[in-house]
Amino acid sequence: MNELTKRQTEVLSFIYEFKQAKGYSASYRDIACHFGFSTKAAFDHMKALQKKGAISIEENVSRSLSIIAPQLVESESFSISIPILGRVAAGLPLICEENKDGEVALPVSLLKSRNSTYFAMTVHGESMVELGIMDGDLAILEKCDTAENGEIVMASLGDYDGITLKKLYHHPSNIELRPANPSFNPIFTRDCRVLGKLILTIRSY
Repeated sequence: MNELTKRQTEVLSFIYEFKQAKGYSASYRDIACHFGFSTKAAFDHMKALQKKGAISIEENVSRSLSIIAPQLVESESFSISIPILGRVAAGLPLICEENKDGEVALPVSLLKSRNSTYFAMTVHGESMVELGIMDGDLAILEKCDTAENGEIVMASLGDYDGITLKKLYHHPSNIELRPANPSFNPIFTRDCRVLGKLILTIRSY
């Protein structure tokens, strides 16, 4: 098989994970929506993957994408190992335990980029429940030090290691960390440091 580009690798991984989760193949529209490009671009990616021997496509048959070598997408090259660093409060700030508490492996297709740095924290509290973030969820975050209004961030407060998971809003004189639960009040502070942005959450049952 010819070597795949980074984007082709991400698309192939998405096709595989989609089939594993739903039991049927992704359509061109599914691929286009996930990656934010046109259906024509999705079609071109499929033809390139077919030419390189990564997938097969049955002409004129809907959802007929098939991965020829499943072992390729089950390999470590299609996943990223993300360290679990402790707990983050979706409520009042908690002390962050900066010790590594295991790892979680996630497919590249679920993340923004293989080149970004990611870490995971276990959610503690219920202040973000209206956005579907529950106590005990595993929050996957992209490491960064800035965020736009409305983005969900992990932030530290003050001169101690307390951290919290909230929506961030910039105001002229301070920063607001806003919960998604009417039982909790927003936090207004001038001493806030963004540590990461929420990418997704994982829940165990």
